[in-house]
Amino acid sequence: MSSTDAATFWDGVYAARPAATDPRPNVRLTEAVTDLPPGEALDIGCGDGGDALWLARQGWRVTAVDISAVAVERLAGLARSHGLAERIDAQRLGRFPKGRFDLVSAHYLPPAPGRATVLRAAAHALRPGGLLLVVDHGSTAPWSWNQDPDVRYPSPTEVAEGLDLDPARWTVERADAPRRVATGPGGHTAEVTDHVLLIRRTRRTRRRDTPPPRTGNSELETLRGFLDYLRTSIAAKVDGAPEPAVRTAGVPSGTNLLGLLNHLTFVERSTFLGGKVTNWQATFHAAPDDSVADVVERYRTTVERANEVLDNCTDPGAPVPERPGPSVRWALTHMIEETGRHAGHADILRELIDGATGR
Repeated sequence: MSSTDAATFWDGVYAARPAATDPRPNVRLTEAVTDLPPGEALDIGCGDGGDALWLARQGWRVTAVDISAVAVERLAGLARSHGLAERIDAQRLGRFPKGRFDLVSAHYLPPAPGRATVLRAAAHALRPGGLLLVVDHGSTAPWSWNQDPDVRYPSPTEVAEGLDLDPARWTVERADAPRRVATGPGGHTAEVTDHVLLIRRTRRTRRRDTPPPRTGNSELETLRGFLDYLRTSIAAKVDGAPEPAVRTAGVPSGTNLLGLLNHLTFVERSTFLGGKVTNWQATFHAAPDDSVADVVERYRTTVERANEVLDNCTDPGAPVPERPGPSVRWALTHMIEETGRHAGHADILRELIDGATGR
């Protein structure tokens, strides 16, 4: 089923039933979230809106998304009527919502080709310490729209394995199949099984700060020592950063962690190797097919080539060999200023991504 067909199908499902005036939250959400401090939440597949309304009443700010325009419009109306419009942002699901979240809740998302991609993006959108709650059907209720007797329900462990998350950064805290008595349309009850998966993004420990370098006393030794110190710091800040957050803008200007290192690679080439750049703004974004490792390795290789040029420079007042004009002194000072500025940007962006700090 295409996304257009799915949207049409779910619009029909919601339009065929009366709009709820105060829908109930899912029990697996309330049991998992009740003791958490409120923050930013993302409700994927918000449906009738019971979860979003309950979270907002607990003090959460909720981004609620659904493929059905009917469901989204109804929830927006409910949020207004219950005085919760400032806490609930109801959106038709297109691209994955921007932002960082303390909680992402996904209840009973239908199996679809892009489902694992959405849930993987949800895990990456968590702040350090944040929770991803995925609840799936583990049995077929008598009132379910899909009564296929051959339907198979993947276990929570299988769902977790399908997300392929780094266990050093995400921890599975719960993966079980509890049963409960559920009430369906018309008041009918039945025992059903839920598949519950709870994943926490681990809090990164602070990286030990590296003190300023001890250099020789000459001007060139001091300038080069501090430049290499900053180069090492920013490369380490980008190395190992997770996708897709590493290339996602952290501020409205579009600044992103991977783009900073890509930009500095071009600055090094221009300053020390005679490289020509016609569009500096474009250098702030790595190519889509560039991995983090690719960009980091390219930067380090460029730095090695620049240092080979500098090894032959003994007079700080002489021009850079590959770029007649600016003196070696000016070039090194400029590169320290440029790298230091973007290293500070990188410090903040990396902490926002996964909590990693230190230099």
